[in-house]
Amino acid sequence: MGFSLTDIFIKQAVSFTLAGMLFLPGGGSYAEAEEPSSDHGCASVRQIENPKTSFQKHFLHLVESVFPSLTARYILNNAAQKGAVFCFDKALTKAYPDGVITLGQVRTEGGKSAVVLNPDNKISEAMKAITLIHEGRHQRQGEYYPNIDGGNIPLWDFVAYELFKEADARMMSIVFAQEMMLGGKPEFILSLDEQFETRPMLEAFDKELTSSGDMKAAMQAAVLAFKSTGSLIQRYANKLAAQIAAGMKKDGLKFDPKIQVHTIINKNTMEPLGDVGVYGNYMNAEMIEAVRGFFTKEDYQKFVIANTKSSVPSAAVLTN
Repeated sequence: MGFSLTDIFIKQAVSFTLAGMLFLPGGGSYAEAEEPSSDHGCASVRQIENPKTSFQKHFLHLVESVFPSLTARYILNNAAQKGAVFCFDKALTKAYPDGVITLGQVRTEGGKSAVVLNPDNKISEAMKAITLIHEGRHQRQGEYYPNIDGGNIPLWDFVAYELFKEADARMMSIVFAQEMMLGGKPEFILSLDEQFETRPMLEAFDKELTSSGDMKAAMQAAVLAFKSTGSLIQRYANKLAAQIAAGMKKDGLKFDPKIQVHTIINKNTMEPLGDVGVYGNYMNAEMIEAVRGFFTKEDYQKFVIANTKSSVPSAAVLTN
């Protein structure tokens, strides 16, 4: 390829966390991973550049395959600059009872993050590349986790914030696929198009880019279209609401609407997440307001009604 990974990747130490992404064969849907599996021999960039194992060689080939994309370089450079390691994990090839398998995850262990992919041969190389970009974006999002210490933050605000991060990661995969298509490699766009639940985002991106030629506007359109993904966003929202509510109940934390309410969806927290490398930053006041609508107080009230037997609290406060 004529490039050195170690020339463009500089190792530093930092810690990030985020759950993984799942792929349902035949259905083409994603969902959040239940539990991250154990880590198996993740490699630094320098080790990948000089591979000794078949998995390291495979990962090097995968990195080389995405390198023509400006977005891929931006995401992978950032991950490596923050000390991330990369690997395949055979443990991810084991399917859940419902047939769902994990495509990839971002894990945190020992103060460092790992971008981990499923090496299963049943997963196409194009989908592995898309997952690498998706999880790499999640890894970067972890750099900007908002300061919520002592904040009187309603649960629905936090769920909306997490839903945005998923939408943003999916959008970046679309941008990556678009760049690769312009370079004569349509297989990535075709792989995304096969995922029927993500199709509204892909269609919104393509429509806006075709009509205006404005990449940032196309990114905004794709992110906002996440709310139109039906069962996909509903699954994420319900699971996030249940997990966060359970955690708040366990810790004995309450949300008090009678005192000042704080939000984690504001300019300070959202603007860093809108950075998209060479394309600038797509975050603005209108986008921030729209993200709040991903999951509202009314959405949470519907969730509580649907889960009354679970004794879910009506709201929660998030603190350290």
